[in-house]
Amino acid sequence: MKVYQQGFSLIELLTTIVVLSVTIGIAIPSFSALTDRITQYEATNRLAQTLYRARFQAITQNRSTTVCHESQGSCSSSFIWQGAMLVYQTANQHEQTDEIHNIVSSENIPTGYSWHWSGFRARPFLTFKPNGATDYQNGTFTLCRNSEALKQVVINKAGRVRIQSAPTGSRC
Repeated sequence: MKVYQQGFSLIELLTTIVVLSVTIGIAIPSFSALTDRITQYEATNRLAQTLYRARFQAITQNRSTTVCHESQGSCSSSFIWQGAMLVYQTANQHEQTDEIHNIVSSENIPTGYSWHWSGFRARPFLTFKPNGATDYQNGTFTLCRNSEALKQVVINKAGRVRIQSAPTGSRC
C-alpha cells in the first residue's frame, strides 16, 4: 500500500498569504472610513438627543433648562465643546449661573471631536425656556475634527433642531 503525504507546498502557502495581504490592505482603509462615519453619526445624534431632552425637561418641569460645555463639574465659558456636555435646570432663566439646581444629564463628546457653538447673543451655553423655545438663541453646532467641519446641528429660536452636512467653508 502506498502512503501519500498530504499538505501544501511552499508556493501554495505564499500565494495564499499574498492574496490575504492584498485583501486586508484593501479592506482596512474602508473600515477606517466606516468607523469615522459611524462616530460622526453617533456624535451628531447624541447632541440632537441631548437638545431634545433639554427642551422636553424645560417644558415638562416648567423650568428653564441649560445645555453647556462641562469642565470639572461646572459650565465652561468656551464656545468650543470637548469632553462632555451638561444639561441642568436653574431658577434664573436669563443667565447662566453657578447655581445648578438639578442635573438632568451629562453626555460625552467622542475623543478627537469637538462641537463649535456659534449662536445669536454670543453665549457659550444654550437655554430652553419653560415654553420650549430658546432664550432668543438660534445658532449652529459644528462637529469638527482636526479643524475640519463635518456635520452641523442647527437650532432655531422655537427650539427645533435639524441636522445637516457642514457646508463648504464652515469654520472650526
